[in-house]
Amino acid sequence: MRALIVDDEPTVRLLLGRILRREVDCAVTEATNGIEALDLLSRDHYDFVVIDIMMPIMDGLETLEAIRSTPELRNLPVMVLSAVRDEAQVRQLVKLGVSAYLTKPLRPSDAAVRVQRFVATLGTSTHTPQQGQGRSLLGLQDGARLLVVDGDSDFRHFVRSTLGHQYLIADAEGGAQGLRACLEARPAVILLGQNLGAVAAPMFLRKLRSLPGLASVPVVVAGSRGGEDPPADADGVIQRTFIPDAFKKQFAKLVTGGTPEQRVLLARPELRPQMISATEQVFGMMLGIEVFADAGEPTPPGAGFDLACVVLSLPNEEADIEFGVATEREMGERMTALFLQGADVVTEEDVSSTLQEISNIVSGRLQNALRGRDDVCTIGLPIVSVLTKTLPIAETWAGVGFHNASGDVKFTTFVRPILRGAPGSGAL
Repeated sequence: MRALIVDDEPTVRLLLGRILRREVDCAVTEATNGIEALDLLSRDHYDFVVIDIMMPIMDGLETLEAIRSTPELRNLPVMVLSAVRDEAQVRQLVKLGVSAYLTKPLRPSDAAVRVQRFVATLGTSTHTPQQGQGRSLLGLQDGARLLVVDGDSDFRHFVRSTLGHQYLIADAEGGAQGLRACLEARPAVILLGQNLGAVAAPMFLRKLRSLPGLASVPVVVAGSRGGEDPPADADGVIQRTFIPDAFKKQFAKLVTGGTPEQRVLLARPELRPQMISATEQVFGMMLGIEVFADAGEPTPPGAGFDLACVVLSLPNEEADIEFGVATEREMGERMTALFLQGADVVTEEDVSSTLQEISNIVSGRLQNALRGRDDVCTIGLPIVSVLTKTLPIAETWAGVGFHNASGDVKFTTFVRPILRGAPGSGAL
């Protein structure tokens, strides 16, 4: 694994370099400012970058903006170093997509733990997922790229003639050719058939799930029967038939089934991890609290909880997405006091303003994530209310509870689909 450290302070580069080499066995390259870093990134490959925010010539924020605007570097994991809690900077950093952060002055033991945790997430991001994990067939858009991998030319022609009016069809006559086609242009869905040559279906699936950027591609197997469970690492099975209406009915049930609310969120599984990452960064950098996502399902927020919601409008979908953060009033007051850096008196207006800022920043990150997958997305104003009854967490919601190490800060965030024109959760 290779890392690039970008910081104008030699002592910081020395300390971080030692931690990366000792704790996570990284090969380390150093740069003293953003221009040097971008030059190195244009000439060589790095698995991640650690960038200081305050630097001469080109600071960390400018460097991160340049990285995110470069197609080849857009998804490069970035950890930032920061000694400031400026709201505007935190907002921009979170929006641009920061993987992790370190606060200055660096404490070696804390830095080592954070670096280990950060690198561990990089490892799991390309780890072979469990069956169906993070993959959904629901919500496949018209015009999406469908790759048919099958040794029978008649079946490939049948799929093209049956579904070609709705999807962009590509085909491959064997498993090896299919993997090459995936590397050249990522498909939205793969239809995996029979007689695949040297790279048979099990090997094709194992290799696909090990490739960064392709592990999350849903795979439908065209089997001899339609009712069997999908094989390991596949996501669905349809019966191998040459009857157009029967084939279209099976395929439509897999990719367009469910309500509009189910489709809009299930087709965007990346929103939950983006929400977790952005929430951790906002609280860490802006409030100085390290928070952790709970392992289990969150407890539904109850009556009296403060709730801030922002609607992310998706005009090309039947449903929009709403982000929310809910907390008990006592917790909200504690967050607000930290946000205001030790205010003696915290008013209800202060709490409302703090929740608005938190929801604004996190929803900005979610908006960027949606635009990154070519969604047209506009963001509304945050609305803060007080719940009058327990907020139900439906199956279509993605909710996450958070806590700090001492357990005296707890709150819940969520993303949920809402039908166009339907009222938000509001003061229930």
